Amino acid sequence: MVATVTALAAALVLAAPAAGGCPRDGIAVQVLGSGGPTGEDGRASSGYLLWIDGRARVLVDAGGGTFQRFAASGARVEDLEAIALTHLHVDHTSDLPALMKAAWFGDRERPLALFGPAGGPDFPATSAFVHALFDPDEGAFGYLGGYLDDEEDAKPFALSVADIPVSRGEPMTAYDDEKIRLETVAVPHGEVPALAWRVEIGDRSVVFMGDQRADQQRFFDLTRGTDLLVAHAAIPSEAGKSARALHATPTALSKLVQATHPGKVVLSHWMGRSLHQQRPIRAIVAKGYDGEVVLAEDGLCVGL
Repeated sequence: MVATVTALAAALVLAAPAAGGCPRDGIAVQVLGSGGPTGEDGRASSGYLLWIDGRARVLVDAGGGTFQRFAASGARVEDLEAIALTHLHVDHTSDLPALMKAAWFGDRERPLALFGPAGGPDFPATSAFVHALFDPDEGAFGYLGGYLDDEEDAKPFALSVADIPVSRGEPMTAYDDEKIRLETVAVPHGEVPALAWRVEIGDRSVVFMGDQRADQQRFFDLTRGTDLLVAHAAIPSEAGKSARALHATPTALSKLVQATHPGKVVLSHWMGRSLHQQRPIRAIVAKGYDGEVVLAEDGLCVGL
């Protein structure tokens, strides 16, 4: 009897999901932060994990609150292949230092790739942003300057930072290790240098839209045929001109999904102005689209 119970318990453990609710087998995307910069409803700011067979492999954005969600998910920095930033607004980057501080106590030694946009008139390049954080002489957290050393001297490991041009008119490959491929393209987010990301794992893919208007053909080309589109629904239909210059309206998102035919859509980046209109926004996006439209919550895990 004891042997039977022990065997049953072992089987249940093997069948259980990973710590944060994502399956141990297959490919999944987990929402670390489904909110924006204003903290409504206790949501963390923007952040997403790509899981492959129970290991977190790609982190997209690291906004406020995602550090805690990252830890709660069971993810480990040791398993990451890359961090991809969509842009350098606070609600997409502010937990990067906390994540790197935690990684100091881990056992990773190999370099970690970090990608983000090149600079603009009012924003630094991603490499300059990282140096402003960790430069040993002038950085805000200079005591973590070992991340910026050459690979052989880095402590505990090197951050390999690459600036992605935002002047390109077509998607480009930022990373390809034969298992994971990262493609990216510049997108319009007002005057802010910004990127969208497509992550491909074999014949499966997910697109992270980031903050943008979703009105340019190059982004449609990046998105077309993806298995999962993580779209940002930060504004309602009646949003003003300045908000529309930064974000996609529900109607713009509807046109996007009808034109690009993703297998599934997750609506995220909820703010006060859109949070209380989730159902009507979802209805607009879903009109004329035969796939599933899911409302993101922190911790949500969606399989591909």
